Amino acid sequence: MCESYNLSNLKSIIISLLIIVLINSCADKNIGDNSQHVDSIKSIVKEGDIVFRRGEGVVSRIVLAGDINGKYSHIGMIINENDTLKVAHSVPGEHNDDLDFDRVKIDAIEIFFSQNHASAGAVMRLNLSDEQRKTLSKSAIDKERQNVKFDHNYDLNDTCSLYCTEFIQLLYSNIGIDISESRRTTAFVPGLQGDYIMPSDIYTNKKLKLIYNY
Repeated sequence: MCESYNLSNLKSIIISLLIIVLINSCADKNIGDNSQHVDSIKSIVKEGDIVFRRGEGVVSRIVLAGDINGKYSHIGMIINENDTLKVAHSVPGEHNDDLDFDRVKIDAIEIFFSQNHASAGAVMRLNLSDEQRKTLSKSAIDKERQNVKFDHNYDLNDTCSLYCTEFIQLLYSNIGIDISESRRTTAFVPGLQGDYIMPSDIYTNKKLKLIYNY
């Protein structure tokens, strides 16, 4: 009886840890030298491009296990802020200081694809007008300045907080584009069950052109 009881407790602990990790699924830490890739990406990206990244840590592996068709665990978008191309993304666990919180952020391309976050990456592009690209940047910058929080509930019906793919979906909806083409991935995870936008739901948009990957 004691052995069975302890095994049951162990399974409960493991499941609870997996749930916690999945809820923080857009934050990854990895090891590798990405400097050459970063330089290449910086030389070709345009405002409005969608960027993907993948790590090799526990978090990334769990995300990829949940996203059956997935290659990447996190997503952002290239914006133009003060004539500098950067990445806007909604992410937990990447705080600038002790007073920071999980939210929409704007980071340098070097940070988004840094060796601490990305073991693999990709840049994809949709055919857009200059006006559409400017609107995307403005919408992303507005969300960052509004301190929009990361959506730990992964609730697509609540746009007051946004998780990574939900953020990109919302940005593109502002220019009349359903970037996920209404695709949703159904997750069957204890404590977190429902339909979510996974990175692969956007990556598989056939109108997106792969510009760079590693």
